[in-house]
Amino acid sequence: MKWFLLLNLIVVILLFILIRRSKSNSEPSKLNFNKKTPIDSGSFDFIFKSKQENNDSYEKVLNILFQYNGETWDAYEVLGLPAGSHIDAAQKAYEVAVLKQPESKAFLKAALDAVVQTKSSK
Repeated sequence: MKWFLLLNLIVVILLFILIRRSKSNSEPSKLNFNKKTPIDSGSFDFIFKSKQENNDSYEKVLNILFQYNGETWDAYEVLGLPAGSHIDAAQKAYEVAVLKQPESKAFLKAALDAVVQTKSSK
């Protein structure tokens, strides 16, 4: 009985070692950390110019990011709207959200202001 348990223990240890070795041989995914572009550059002209320099196709960015309490938020997501919605839809969503959550009025107002400023500057 002792030999049987000892043999099983040796087999389990060998299997564990073989499994650990096979996992360590897999190559990690390749990420491009060399090219860094700021997420919040104020305007997307910087991203557009860098894409032109690299002959990349321009992708229209629909999300509007804003800072609130040290965190970055998507204004459309906060207001519950699809990205790229019109200012009128944002104002209506703001009014509805303030009625439902009056304690979040400052946060919702920051989201609405980000949409209005970005959309009116275009």
